[in-house]
Amino acid sequence: MIANRGYQIKENGVWKMTEAGSDFGIEIIGHFSQIKWKIKSII
Repeated sequence: MIANRGYQIKENGVWKMTEAGSDFGIEIIGHFSQIKWKIKSII
């Protein structure tokens, strides 16, 4: 799981990208926040 690798954490029920995760994806912050991961980082 991506959280086990330290790439994201859950804060107040919302997944947030960590600094370590920023090398492997992007966080889109808006009305609905999203994290988009590079496919190689999750395989």
